[in-house]
Amino acid sequence: MKKRDKNIIDKIRNKLLKQEMSVLVGSGFSKNANTNFPLWGALLLDLLKDLFKPEYEKWKKDNPKKDDNEFIKLKSHEYDYLD
Repeated sequence: MKKRDKNIIDKIRNKLLKQEMSVLVGSGFSKNANTNFPLWGALLLDLLKDLFKPEYEKWKKDNPKKDDNEFIKLKSHEYDYLD
């Protein structure tokens, strides 16, 4: 490890120990630990498929060539989520 990197890590560790900072971990971080955890997009799509199953199935039948992300966008705009 480079000395500069070690110094940065030491500073972060010291700030954490003194409770002078917090760490926020993004949604993709768990992929480093285990590839079985879904990313937010996949998780959101699974939830939407469960919540709006009949609507999703009709949408998929009517739009067979569209990517599932289009369904996420449709529901997101419909409910003012992620706007």
